[in-house]
Amino acid sequence: MIRRATLEILQDGETVFGSPTGGKYFVQEFENDEPRGGSFFKTIAEAEKHMVEYETGGDAPQFLAE
Repeated sequence: MIRRATLEILQDGETVFGSPTGGKYFVQEFENDEPRGGSFFKTIAEAEKHMVEYETGGDAPQFLAE
């Protein structure tokens, strides 16, 4: 199984499906190039940390640890 995540930075006031979001940074998750889910984050650091954890199966490198 190949996991990857993408990051989209939303514009101020941008809505998704007509609703405001829980954060400006949207991480979409894929398995074998099929969309599997996504999450909104308030900071880019949180979004990047989630991406690395998702892609590595939870084994994030120490440089991203808080």
